[in-house]
Amino acid sequence: MKHSVLRPIFKKGSPKDPLNYRPVALLPPPSKILERHMAGHLDSFAIKHKILIDHQYDYREKIGAKDLVEDFANLVNNSLNDNMLVVVCFVDFTKAFDSLNNKILLEILDSKAVRGKPLELFTSYFADRT
Repeated sequence: MKHSVLRPIFKKGSPKDPLNYRPVALLPPPSKILERHMAGHLDSFAIKHKILIDHQYDYREKIGAKDLVEDFANLVNNSLNDNMLVVVCFVDFTKAFDSLNNKILLEILDSKAVRGKPLELFTSYFADRT
């Protein structure tokens, strides 16, 4: 369950440029089933214990980019109506997950009270992958 096959998936631009591809790990079906099962439990835990902030727009059920754009537009519109100055900084997090440190992620899970067998499962899942 820890063995995946990497395939380059074309994103955009020239197909001749290797930087226009992203690696996608194709996992065995049991691994995908386990991932979805654990994700469901982790989502329920995060909702129950109010771990995610209200402005977390991705990786949440029934909340997404459309909600982000709508809330942002309302915030800007309301601020301008109140004669406030609006300053916006956009950051491109392209390839952010390529640099995700599993050790730090496990420490964050532990700090959010994910401990015992669930944390052991995540620790094992991240270790010795090929």
